[in-house]
Amino acid sequence: MNFDRFKTDNFDFVNYTQLTVEEMRVLLDGRNSPEIRKWMYNPEPITWEDHVNYIKSLNTRKDCVYWAIFHEGRMIGSQCLNPYESVTKIGYLGKFLFPESQGKGLGYKYTYEFLRYVFSNGIVNAINAETKISNERNIKVNKSLGFVEIGQNHDYVQLTLTKDAFLERFVNIG
Repeated sequence: MNFDRFKTDNFDFVNYTQLTVEEMRVLLDGRNSPEIRKWMYNPEPITWEDHVNYIKSLNTRKDCVYWAIFHEGRMIGSQCLNPYESVTKIGYLGKFLFPESQGKGLGYKYTYEFLRYVFSNGIVNAINAETKISNERNIKVNKSLGFVEIGQNHDYVQLTLTKDAFLERFVNIG
């Protein structure tokens, strides 16, 4: 399966390893925004050198895949499966939407199109997600797409979605 890039109805998903230097800078600036960092496992700012080294490391890794999301030619965020297990086809969903793109319905739309693509193309059979309890917007988006809560601890809500449940919910997948 080629994970370099794919296009859905409204978005282009480009593997981090395929980004230009300028696109890598846009991605880092978005990731380092305080409005994004507050939801991350590692909320500390990332240096340019660490960012570049991490992206380079993705060339040889098989346990995760990261894509920058483009809408109308402009990068708006990021989507990943980390970790991703190619044998069981189970991935953990990670995503963020740049602050200037929030509140426009794009988060729901790109997540839906991403799920439709990865499920209908056999990339995953199930996707799990772990979201900070305080990130109510992301939890709402995920649940509206069929994710169900399977656990919770002091800081995080754990959610899951199977291919069958998604396809059953959205039967008109093309």
